Amino acid sequence: MPPIRLRCCTLLILLVSGLCTARAAAPMAIYDIRVGDAAAGIGSVSWAVSDSSRMASASTELPGALVQHDRLWLDTQGWPLRYRLGANVQGHSIQIDVKRIRSELVETVTLGR
Repeated sequence: MPPIRLRCCTLLILLVSGLCTARAAAPMAIYDIRVGDAAAGIGSVSWAVSDSSRMASASTELPGALVQHDRLWLDTQGWPLRYRLGANVQGHSIQIDVKRIRSELVETVTLGR
């Protein structure tokens, strides 16, 4: 099976790196995930800016294999406040929550059946 390639990988990198300077309300990029010439799934990235924080959301869906959603919250200085990753990999769920408490990051991992 050929490796999965992302059609708009450069766009994805630019969107994520632009989180610290973004001022627009909820821009979004949606891209196809392809294996060779065949469509394998879809992905998306978006972000929103409020007065007190910024939030990025991303998702990947590969039917029958992976459904993944995550969110990253940044403070007004661009430092991470919280991160949540939820995924279902071939019927097995996982959730990872990471929170900043003062200068430490606290991670909680929950595995489903």
